[in-house]
Amino acid sequence: MDVVGFWTAAEEVFADGGPHASMEEVARRARGGRRASRSPVGGLSGSCGVEGRVECVLRPVGKIWKYVLISRITMKDVNIYQRDPDGTLYDPRARAAMAQFIGGDGDLLALEASVAVRTAYHAVERMRAHGSEGRGVSAGALDVLIRLSGSDQGISIGELARAGGVSSRNVTGLVDTLERDGLVRRVPDPKDRRSVLAEITPAGQAWIDAFRKPSQLAMRAMFHGFTLEELVVFRDLCLRMAANQQRLADHLRQNGTQS
Repeated sequence: MDVVGFWTAAEEVFADGGPHASMEEVARRARGGRRASRSPVGGLSGSCGVEGRVECVLRPVGKIWKYVLISRITMKDVNIYQRDPDGTLYDPRARAAMAQFIGGDGDLLALEASVAVRTAYHAVERMRAHGSEGRGVSAGALDVLIRLSGSDQGISIGELARAGGVSSRNVTGLVDTLERDGLVRRVPDPKDRRSVLAEITPAGQAWIDAFRKPSQLAMRAMFHGFTLEELVVFRDLCLRMAANQQRLADHLRQNGTQS
């Protein structure tokens, strides 16, 4: 179970069941129907390998996850946003949930910012999915097509998975679907005949060409009111946050999750 799969399942379960939805149901749905076991502290039990990293993170925090998930579900209505005295936007429901989560002892602003980043991410993904799925391609498959369209030669499944931050199994399924639709094909790796590469077909490139202009218009609308300077700063902040996460992930791999 990867992190994206976990959050997607969590949002579905909380949307259906509200604040009383169970973590067991989240885990079961994230695993595609397999039932999860519960740990004594209210988190998930399971392996601490690569596929079990979500459970390992959640196990020690008990019911903290509910505040995070509830705040995420309540971030979908733009009309609830308010402004601080300095004029900057904030979400009162997310602030209340995070304040309850930390109990007055912690960095509330960092937690609010993390929820806001995730809200912005989902806003962009909903827009992308609306455009791509209306043309018969999922958002995940769109990412694969875009990466392949920017390459002069094929790309291996492993490289696509690493670039997208998903599992090779996930990418294999996306490539299978795109191949059936005639948008992608598998070709022998000229450097290693035992391996295959995925490459975009002329039909796939035509699909990307047709999608380019609507995508540009959609992103222009998403960033309406942003100055060029603000976009540069926004890009920088997002990548700095991603770099911090990568450093933390490297540290945890080297020293263990208990460090």
